[in-house]
Amino acid sequence: TDEVGADAREILDRILAETTPERPLPLEDSVVIVQSLLLSGNVPPDKQLRHLLTWVAGARVPQLSSQQLAVLRQYSLFVLAQADENARGSLLRMPVEMQRFVSELLCHRSPSYVPASSDTTRADRK
Repeated sequence: TDEVGADAREILDRILAETTPERPLPLEDSVVIVQSLLLSGNVPPDKQLRHLLTWVAGARVPQLSSQQLAVLRQYSLFVLAQADENARGSLLRMPVEMQRFVSELLCHRSPSYVPASSDTTRADRK
């Protein structure tokens, strides 16, 4: 809903206000924010998305864990599949370097992320 989107944007604004290019948010935290945007179904305004993806794009795609890669791929596809033309085009309005990073994410050959099975699941299989 729009209220959830407003809340997500406000939280993201607060996080971005506490960081600088010299003190970026760690990669793990940035990916968690991307995952929460995905789970809440939100595409932030271009400025916020660019700021967030700048930290993530600082990593090389092969350095990402399979879980991080899966989250970033899913969110990229989520954005590209938006019904709203403005939201869908947000990745296309990013700087070329960022577009190249997203392209590498989507094209990188790696095994798909498979969540570890819980102790209960392993016990049920026996």
